[in-house]
Amino acid sequence: MKTLIVLLACLFSASSSLAAGRFTHWLSQYNPTPSLQARDIFVYLPDGHEKNKVALPVIYMHDGQNLFDPTRAYMGQTWEVEKTLNRLIANKVIPPVIVVAIDNTSERLSEYTPTIDRQYGGGHADSYLQMITQHLIPKVEATFITNGMRALIGSSLGGLVSLYAIHKYPTMFSKVAALSPSLWWDDKEILNILTNSKFFPDRLWIDGGSLEENLPVHMKELEQLLQKKLPKERYKIVIQTGGTHSEKFWAMRFPYVLHYLLRD
Repeated sequence: MKTLIVLLACLFSASSSLAAGRFTHWLSQYNPTPSLQARDIFVYLPDGHEKNKVALPVIYMHDGQNLFDPTRAYMGQTWEVEKTLNRLIANKVIPPVIVVAIDNTSERLSEYTPTIDRQYGGGHADSYLQMITQHLIPKVEATFITNGMRALIGSSLGGLVSLYAIHKYPTMFSKVAALSPSLWWDDKEILNILTNSKFFPDRLWIDGGSLEENLPVHMKELEQLLQKKLPKERYKIVIQTGGTHSEKFWAMRFPYVLHYLLRD
């Protein structure tokens, strides 16, 4: 992590000419799947997208409430996604990109978990991912000018469901990032699931903080699994010294996630 920060710090510093892209409320109470609760969908469009008519990659992100608006975010702390995108695009660290922020619901735990945990229940990630892949993505690509590259990013249980999507929809997302993923869920069943997966994204980012209880140990197990599945240039494992399980540290790492996933 330290090397990456040193190499890119100058590019990630504030720019005097920030891009003017912003999130807007796109879909209200979106509910194409009766088995799930309705939710709002927000979309970030970079400056000039409608005018330039350039096809862009699309990033789909879970926990939309926590991404850019402190009035809706947990404890008022966001990932600062809008500010980060504008800064990196303006500095040409990443290309212009569309971001689809998918709000969670009161059924977040159930929707973001692929299997049933003996203590916490859950296990309805299949329905949630079906909503994204069979309904939301076609609607996004019919509405906006996209180039076919799709990424999926989430944290905590959102990181878990992002990893599960690799197995469930192996050709849907070519870039995936799981920040502080809940690998512990259901006795680390996600490791068994990925062990049986044959196809992985072109780039896979997995990170965590050194102060996140058992996560660093679990990530080591996942890294050993990936070493058998992928060449090292297709995945990156990062442990942030002093990092905890919070939006504050996900916001800090988010620029590096974007650079890794979207760089040429």
